[in-house]
Amino acid sequence: SEQAAFSVGCWTVDDSRNQASRQGEAVELSPRESAILVLLYSERGRIVSRRRLLSQVWKLNNSEQIETRTVDMHVAKLRKKLDRDGSSPIETVRGQGYRLS
Repeated sequence: SEQAAFSVGCWTVDDSRNQASRQGEAVELSPRESAILVLLYSERGRIVSRRRLLSQVWKLNNSEQIETRTVDMHVAKLRKKLDRDGSSPIETVRGQGYRLS
Protein backbone atom coordinates (compact mmCIF):
# COMPACT_ATOMS: atom_id res chain seq x y z
CA SER A 1 0.00 0.00 0.00
CA GLU A 2 1.09 3.57 -0.59
CA GLN A 3 0.18 4.71 2.87
CA ALA A 4 2.48 7.08 4.68
CA ALA A 5 3.99 6.03 7.98
CA PHE A 6 1.66 6.33 10.95
CA SER A 7 1.99 6.33 14.73
CA VAL A 8 0.90 3.55 17.05
CA GLY A 9 1.60 4.44 20.65
CA CYS A 10 5.23 5.56 20.76
CA TRP A 11 6.03 3.66 17.56
CA THR A 12 6.16 4.89 13.99
CA VAL A 13 4.97 2.18 11.64
CA ASP A 14 6.12 2.10 8.03
CA ASP A 15 3.98 -0.61 6.46
CA SER A 16 5.68 -0.29 3.07
CA ARG A 17 8.86 -1.55 4.77
CA ASN A 18 7.17 -3.79 7.35
CA GLN A 19 8.92 -1.96 10.13
CA ALA A 20 8.14 -0.18 13.36
CA SER A 21 10.60 2.22 14.93
CA ARG A 22 10.95 4.42 17.95
CA GLN A 23 13.83 6.54 19.19
CA GLY A 24 16.21 5.06 16.65
CA GLU A 25 15.28 1.46 17.44
CA ALA A 26 13.67 -0.51 14.60
CA VAL A 27 11.66 -3.72 14.78
CA GLU A 28 10.97 -5.92 11.76
CA LEU A 29 7.31 -6.85 11.26
CA SER A 30 5.94 -9.67 9.17
CA PRO A 31 3.66 -8.53 6.33
CA ARG A 32 0.73 -9.92 8.32
CA GLU A 33 1.72 -8.06 11.49
CA SER A 34 1.99 -4.90 9.41
CA ALA A 35 -1.48 -5.50 7.96
CA ILE A 36 -2.93 -6.05 11.46
CA LEU A 37 -1.54 -2.68 12.56
CA VAL A 38 -2.83 -0.93 9.43
CA LEU A 39 -6.34 -2.27 10.04
CA LEU A 40 -6.31 -1.45 13.77
CA TYR A 41 -4.99 2.02 12.97
CA SER A 42 -7.69 2.65 10.38
CA GLU A 43 -10.27 1.77 13.05
CA ARG A 44 -8.43 3.32 15.98
CA GLY A 45 -10.56 3.66 19.08
CA ARG A 46 -13.01 1.08 17.73
CA ILE A 47 -13.02 -2.64 18.40
CA VAL A 48 -11.94 -4.83 15.48
CA SER A 49 -13.26 -8.39 15.74
CA ARG A 50 -11.13 -11.46 15.14
CA ARG A 51 -13.47 -12.37 12.27
CA ARG A 52 -12.81 -9.04 10.61
CA LEU A 53 -9.07 -9.48 11.07
CA LEU A 54 -9.34 -12.94 9.47
CA SER A 55 -11.31 -11.65 6.50
CA GLN A 56 -9.21 -8.52 5.91
CA VAL A 57 -5.70 -9.53 6.95
CA TRP A 58 -5.84 -13.23 6.09
CA LYS A 59 -8.22 -12.60 3.15
CA LEU A 60 -10.49 -15.43 4.32
CA ASN A 61 -14.09 -15.26 3.24
CA ASN A 62 -15.18 -18.26 5.28
CA SER A 63 -13.67 -16.93 8.49
CA GLU A 64 -16.36 -18.68 10.56
CA GLN A 65 -14.63 -21.99 9.93
CA ILE A 66 -11.17 -20.82 10.92
CA GLU A 67 -9.78 -21.10 14.43
CA THR A 68 -9.57 -17.55 15.77
CA ARG A 69 -6.60 -18.47 17.94
CA THR A 70 -4.50 -17.87 14.83
CA VAL A 71 -5.35 -14.19 15.22
CA ASP A 72 -4.58 -14.24 18.94
CA MET A 73 -1.18 -15.82 18.35
CA HIS A 74 -0.23 -13.22 15.74
CA VAL A 75 -1.40 -10.37 17.96
CA ALA A 76 0.54 -11.82 20.90
CA LYS A 77 3.74 -11.92 18.82
CA LEU A 78 3.13 -8.42 17.54
CA ARG A 79 2.45 -7.18 21.06
CA LYS A 80 5.72 -8.67 22.28
CA LYS A 81 7.60 -6.77 19.57
CA LEU A 82 5.93 -3.45 20.42
CA ASP A 83 5.94 -3.91 24.20
CA ARG A 84 9.08 -2.21 25.37
CA ASP A 85 8.02 -0.80 28.73
CA GLY A 86 5.05 -2.91 29.72
CA SER A 87 2.61 -0.94 27.62
CA SER A 88 1.48 -2.37 24.32
CA PRO A 89 -0.72 -0.03 22.26
CA ILE A 90 -2.88 -3.03 21.29
CA GLU A 91 -5.70 -3.60 23.73
CA THR A 92 -7.68 -6.85 24.03
CA VAL A 93 -11.42 -6.40 24.47
CA ARG A 94 -12.56 -9.65 26.05
CA GLY A 95 -14.80 -11.71 23.85
CA GLN A 96 -14.91 -9.02 21.16
CA GLY A 97 -11.54 -8.41 19.57
CA TYR A 98 -8.78 -5.81 19.63
CA ARG A 99 -8.36 -2.09 19.43
CA LEU A 100 -5.60 0.48 19.52
CA SER A 101 -5.67 2.30 22.81
